[in-house]
Amino acid sequence: MIKVVTLAPNMEGAEEFIKELHDEVVISLGHTGADYDCAAKAMKEGALHVTHLYNAMNPMGHRAPGMIGAAADNEECMVELIGDGIHIHPVTVRNTFRLFGPERGQSNTGRRNHRRLCYQSFRVHEVCDLHGSSGRGSNPGSYQKPGEKHRYL
Repeated sequence: MIKVVTLAPNMEGAEEFIKELHDEVVISLGHTGADYDCAAKAMKEGALHVTHLYNAMNPMGHRAPGMIGAAADNEECMVELIGDGIHIHPVTVRNTFRLFGPERGQSNTGRRNHRRLCYQSFRVHEVCDLHGSSGRGSNPGSYQKPGEKHRYL
């Protein structure tokens, strides 16, 4: 059973998908260069979660707040970020929790059975190896010992 779907709201068919399925699954926005208007519209339609905040997203600027700004602006939107100190600088992790509050933010390692994801998902796109390097300057997975998850909050 599928419970969460992450999609880019600026892709063809995303708006219809959100409208049709937002009552059946959690629709999360992520890994997209969607601008503020596109992301805000998707959230209004029912996509009230963001996967891996900051990763593969345009930065929140003073004139172009992007998806990060849209998520902050929508009090119903929950966000998830990889708070390992590698994917996102520790200061940004702390400031994100100040912006969203502990009730709207969740930190995870981004690992989620890293080896399995590498072989099943990332290998298709040839962006992952078993050392956690994408070859494009990104970090598709990281490892943290139990208890280190919230070290940067």
